[in-house]
Amino acid sequence: MMLGGGLMAGGVPQAQAQVQTRAVVATQTDPVRGRVPTITITGIVNETVPAQAPSVGHVVKAETVVVDPDQDPIIKVDYLWRRGATQVGNEQRYTTTAEDAGQDLIVEVTASTDSATTDPASGSATTTIAVAVNTAPTATPTITGTLTVGSVLTGSVGYSDADGDAEGTHLYQWYRADDAAGTTNRVVIAGATAATYTLVTADQGKFLVFEVTPVAVTGTPNTGAPTSKVTASAVNAAPTATPTISGTAMVGQTLTGSTGYADADGDAEGTHTYQWYRNGTAINGATNTTFAVTSADYGKVLSLGVVPRALTGVAEGAESRADTATVTAPVVPLALTTSGANGSAATAWTSTMPGALEPNHTGYLVIGQANVSGGPTGLTTGTSYGHTRLTVDTGGQSVVLRAARTGDCGDLVMNWGLGCGGGTRPGRFKIEYQPSDNTGLPEGTYTGSFTVQARERSNYVSHLIEVTFSVTVLGTAPTATPTITGTMTVGSVLTGNVGYADADGDAAGTHLYKWYRADNAAGTTNKVVIAGATAATYTIVAADQDKYLVFEVTPVSATGTPNTGAPTGKVTASAVPSGAPVASNVRITGPEVSGYGVQVAYEYSDSDGDLEGGTVYNWCRVGVSTVCGIGNQRSYAVQSADEGSRLQVEVTPKSSTGVPNTGSLVRFTSSEEIPYRNPEGIGNHGELHITIAGRGGNAPSNLRVYSYVASSSTSSAEAQVHLIGPSGRSYPAGSVRMNSPHGTHISRNIDVSSEPASGTWKLKLTDAFNFRIADFRLYFDGT
Repeated sequence: MMLGGGLMAGGVPQAQAQVQTRAVVATQTDPVRGRVPTITITGIVNETVPAQAPSVGHVVKAETVVVDPDQDPIIKVDYLWRRGATQVGNEQRYTTTAEDAGQDLIVEVTASTDSATTDPASGSATTTIAVAVNTAPTATPTITGTLTVGSVLTGSVGYSDADGDAEGTHLYQWYRADDAAGTTNRVVIAGATAATYTLVTADQGKFLVFEVTPVAVTGTPNTGAPTSKVTASAVNAAPTATPTISGTAMVGQTLTGSTGYADADGDAEGTHTYQWYRNGTAINGATNTTFAVTSADYGKVLSLGVVPRALTGVAEGAESRADTATVTAPVVPLALTTSGANGSAATAWTSTMPGALEPNHTGYLVIGQANVSGGPTGLTTGTSYGHTRLTVDTGGQSVVLRAARTGDCGDLVMNWGLGCGGGTRPGRFKIEYQPSDNTGLPEGTYTGSFTVQARERSNYVSHLIEVTFSVTVLGTAPTATPTITGTMTVGSVLTGNVGYADADGDAAGTHLYKWYRADNAAGTTNKVVIAGATAATYTIVAADQDKYLVFEVTPVSATGTPNTGAPTGKVTASAVPSGAPVASNVRITGPEVSGYGVQVAYEYSDSDGDLEGGTVYNWCRVGVSTVCGIGNQRSYAVQSADEGSRLQVEVTPKSSTGVPNTGSLVRFTSSEEIPYRNPEGIGNHGELHITIAGRGGNAPSNLRVYSYVASSSTSSAEAQVHLIGPSGRSYPAGSVRMNSPHGTHISRNIDVSSEPASGTWKLKLTDAFNFRIADFRLYFDGT
């Protein structure tokens, strides 16, 4: 007895229904002006759960091919869906309803040409498809767990099956997305195919999506539609820091750092960790927000690193750093030494001159002035005396260091008291230095002294004041002209070349390197330092795709002052190409039995977030030889030709956008053979046959014999099931009693190793009146 043409009594699925097509020819008129269009209905596709018989709520689509023998243009194609005599739809697609359960749906497709040019003008075809009484299982998933990195989320299925079919092994997949709907930038998480998932750093700020495809142990269809649940909020993000440094990067100054704390989740600020660095090396003990610049920092770049911490949520964020400019020389007093003569007290001096000069500077610098309030009394006002002329060896050049009086009162006047324009004015002195070739002082430190002589007006007693000085002339900092070599693909190694130069001839020291990624060819937009990338070489990773890479070098010389140049960057000529899509965890789902449908399941991922589009499938049967090309859709209807072989599917993932858009082929081969199955599949039989041809050798010692025996009576009868081998020998294969209104499934492993594998195998009942064999399968691999 058939239920809806797709299930036999007892709920056992029948073999895949054959499409029955009939052509309806319109009445012809005289004279005949053409031929009727031909419609071929190639199949009814279940778009909700591919490769399964439709059940309530599924969308089915009539696939057709229309040809006119006279090549007249087809002006329209009409669809008419009926349940019995009741019209239920008039589109190419139809969604089944509760009234369709257990019923046959008939679809009639009519193609028409222009009646003004051809007669007959229309042709039609029909086909029938059964709607299963059994409904697919459903899921109402939920998610529990704490939304912080390191926590475990648990997805619960919320399984339900209207037919009471027991829960099977479900399919799971986790995604991350940017919105609460779980749709924007929704990306599959590779390998996250269990009911639980441990949150990682990449999930911060993202919504997590738990998707379950419910599967029932029994019933057809046994696989429901995928259903998703999104977390109530985004995963708690780590706090961030955008530190800044205030103050002057000069020896003797104090720098102050600010944290720049932020937390996307509003978590309150905790106690942060600070570390100061000198040219990228941590300074021991410098772990406060303030830092006193010392002479050890001269010519170096100082950085403040901040590790932000929150009181709640994700406690610790990543360290961020802020850099200063290169530390300069301080403006400090020169080393001035004064001494008195003729018993007079020494004159006190202060300095207004920096202790270091810029390279190749020429001219005058004021190095000191007399302290009026501290000077001796009774000296002659306005008296001028000579100066001491010094010559210093500077490597072949004659450099004159000369003390000279500044102002309008003459040369080297100790000006205490009144005079020189009527006011009290200290005596100012300067060093005049001018190399003989007018190029400025070479790098080095110069020392000298000069004597100032003054005498008292009353007795002309001379007072000699000697001033010693030290001046450091800085050299030229080294420079870099970096370049980058290497292939711009993930996994390749880029090499940064410094292009070192130093005007003073100082040898190269140990340079400082940093790599960044940015969004534009100038290397400036969204420029982000790559953590840990501080060598001259860098291996490209997936996160670099669609990014420009920047190699920055701070040149350092082994000698000279300053020995550290300005950081200089070089940007790659192009961005790193996008990553190819990936198919992982490829597997075959569904009953691998002829007459049933299977489907390839896999996890699609693309490091650039490109959506899947155009993935290529290739189904093969693997036996004595491998035959491919037997199917090219995601779903595949298992054929009798597949019996005794294993199914293999090849998946070549493709994305709808991005370059490259084609990933590597991934192949999966089933571990189980397709069983041999009775070709009739249903019927009132006390005996069913399976004929096997071309299988060499003997049958195995663990041949699994599966049968489904249905009852046709309500009496308390019992029957024995026997397997008859090709030799005619009988083997007990189980027994059945009239105790199940839906029939009995019997599975038994039998040693038939004395039987040849090829030949006719029979399954026979001892009581064919009260029972019938509805399904008969032989599993030669014992599975």
